[in-house]
Amino acid sequence: MVLNKKINFGSGDCRENQRVTTTGKQIGVLGNVGEVCEALGVFHRVQDLALSRVVVITREPQAMRTAIQLLFPQLELTILDMATFGINSISCVHLVVNLSPTAAPTLFEAAIRAIPVISSRSVYMPPVFVSNESVYEFPHQDLNVLERILRHIAAAPEEADRFAREAEKRTIAWCGRSYLLRENRGPVTDDCISLGRSLVKRTLFALVPRSGLVAMGASWRPEFALTFDDGPHPGSTPRVLRALYRHGVQATFFLVGNRAEQYPDLVKAIFEEGHEIGCHSHTHPYLHRLSLTQAAREIATARRVLEDITGRVCHLFRPPFGNLSVQSLLPAWLQGQCVVMWTVDLKDYRAKDAVEIEKTVAAQHFENGDIILYHDLDGPSIEALPSVLEAAKADGRTGVSVSRMVGLSGYARR
Repeated sequence: MVLNKKINFGSGDCRENQRVTTTGKQIGVLGNVGEVCEALGVFHRVQDLALSRVVVITREPQAMRTAIQLLFPQLELTILDMATFGINSISCVHLVVNLSPTAAPTLFEAAIRAIPVISSRSVYMPPVFVSNESVYEFPHQDLNVLERILRHIAAAPEEADRFAREAEKRTIAWCGRSYLLRENRGPVTDDCISLGRSLVKRTLFALVPRSGLVAMGASWRPEFALTFDDGPHPGSTPRVLRALYRHGVQATFFLVGNRAEQYPDLVKAIFEEGHEIGCHSHTHPYLHRLSLTQAAREIATARRVLEDITGRVCHLFRPPFGNLSVQSLLPAWLQGQCVVMWTVDLKDYRAKDAVEIEKTVAAQHFENGDIILYHDLDGPSIEALPSVLEAAKADGRTGVSVSRMVGLSGYARR
């Protein structure tokens, strides 16, 4: 391990803090102050790993900073806040050691990126991790076993790589089942598929950080986020903007890339009136029917179009048809996108008239933190929009952008 007196304290991608002269490997460690400080002694003893830096991800960055400066003044470290670090923050590490009981989202990210994981057994482990197949496990706080595992990995690095690839493979298969249940064996009923999708979606939302996947805001804040899919459209977008202005609501528009190319002035109008713009793919295909490369191209092309028009980075993505699959999640995450779903679907896209939508709205119980799915379409959707806005604003709720409501402060327009 390099013993240079240098400590970096950041909250972003740790690649920004790497030294050009560093040649060894980097290890990520997650946990509280006491556990991490004890583990640092273990890392220091296992010289065979040839570590050049330790990246500490913790919920106690200030306390961690003080403790490490006192106990390990010469270690080369980067300290990141677990509550705010971005989806790419562990992409620079070669091994993750988890001592935290609340780190499942980060372990899931490590699996996606094929980074080997060592984890305490007291932690809830995502189902993609199987002991001695896709993860190394050790008894909680048993640092002697942790040291033996580290020495074993130093002597047999190919096994750690094999475990990481297995975790990645299990992750891809698991995410793929989130929509199509492709690997379900035996007879499958509609009820079974519906239950399976629901369970997997709930697990995904529990494991993936909010910077990668969101569907609602905080229930204690009187806010809602109204989102419009499938625009822009010359017959409806100006009417939507007028209605939002009259009701004092800030919204988020998930725009289709090829339509944005046709109507760049409408995209500029949305942006200039203070609304948020997200990506909704370039041609609105079923992404799960495409290859990963084709899906990634759909997202990247639409992003470039929107960013060229607005001059602002586009960080939000909503999959067409709301399909959560490998092709809609992995390419979006690897491009630094936050995937945005919803809690309320008013089904306005299939309504015959505005009255039908208004009846749905009247029966809907809006709550704080709702993300509402709506569509930038001509006809019934636009005619019923005032009713939607009035109902969502009831009980003093304010309409805000998705980024503002779910706390993606780095993404929100300033």
